[in-house]
Amino acid sequence: MAKLRHIVLMKFKPGTGGEAVEALERGLRELSTPGLLAASFGRDLNLRDSNFDFGLVLDFESLDAYRLFDTHEAHERIRRELTRPIVETAAAVQYEV
Repeated sequence: MAKLRHIVLMKFKPGTGGEAVEALERGLRELSTPGLLAASFGRDLNLRDSNFDFGLVLDFESLDAYRLFDTHEAHERIRRELTRPIVETAAAVQYEV
């Protein structure tokens, strides 16, 4: 069974403060769902004007583990409380690794 990688890029709403981004980072550091193997995330270095503001990469042991994560309460809480209030637009992709 192939592993799955989930990548998300986020553009924050104008005026999003550092405290809100720090709260998102704390939430992601604490995120734990069955089958989540690794997580990497961070703020953009502003090397290009057109870049997104934040990116994250999550690796899962399987497609089933990703599907569990996608509906897991821990993930839903991050979406509801930490990303929706500050994210203007996002892009995501999942692929096998």
